[in-house]
Amino acid sequence: MRSRRLQRWIIAYLALSPILPFLVYRVSIWHRRAEISRLGGSTVIGAPLWSYEMTNDRRCPQIVRRFCSSKPGAWVLDQLPVVYSVDLRGVDREEDVESILQVARRFGSVVELTFYQSAVTDDQLEYVAEHFPKVVRLKINETAITDTGITHLHKLPELKLVNAQRTLLTENAVPDLASIRRLKVLNLAETGITSVEPIREAHPMCTINSQLVTRTRSSDYYRTAGSRRTTPGRAGQGRSEQCAVSRTTTYPFSTSGRPTGHRLIRSIVARQRTETNARHNSIGQ
Repeated sequence: MRSRRLQRWIIAYLALSPILPFLVYRVSIWHRRAEISRLGGSTVIGAPLWSYEMTNDRRCPQIVRRFCSSKPGAWVLDQLPVVYSVDLRGVDREEDVESILQVARRFGSVVELTFYQSAVTDDQLEYVAEHFPKVVRLKINETAITDTGITHLHKLPELKLVNAQRTLLTENAVPDLASIRRLKVLNLAETGITSVEPIREAHPMCTINSQLVTRTRSSDYYRTAGSRRTTPGRAGQGRSEQCAVSRTTTYPFSTSGRPTGHRLIRSIVARQRTETNARHNSIGQ
């Protein structure tokens, strides 16, 4: 009798052993995302980045590329979610911002951090520079970040976009911004920085916006009003929006809303492919 029970336990273990790591991974991702949501943040997930690389890599076997690009393959890859973006907009307590960063650090795949209108501090930017080495996009617009926090951004090797609109930056932050190695897009609208020539000399291909170009009314009116507002939606139906979310945007930042996980990953892969081709062409010449 005992031998039969032991055999059943062994069979059950062998049957579940390939599935258990997958279940543990899924539960851990779900738990961390729920913790971030409870603290007021949000996340964007997508399929693993290596799946997009395999789809577009000609060195990969054709059967693998076809599987990754097919609907069944996409469904299988979607069962292995990876968190690529963490949004802390509107989180108005420093303790909550710190807790979210500690949870998001465990993902190990975050490429975008949004601190729009949050209580992020200079010390927390230092924490980001030390524990989020894959960050490509950093949005700290309308926060209390000063020149001290910018001094840590050169530690991020993949950082390409910095949105620092309406921060407390001064001319002293210009050398630190110029020291960011792969800077491509920089927004300094409505800051204390008036001269960006050192940044242009260090990054001639960088798009720098130092003047505000509003497309709609400023969010200051809605933040001081303290009420929700309604904007026109499709088919004549209105949609309600929190007053803390600004409708003011500046070129070249998109007004289409937050990117989905797939769109975010595809844009990163496309940029990496373009840079690789340009490097090969320069070597060939």
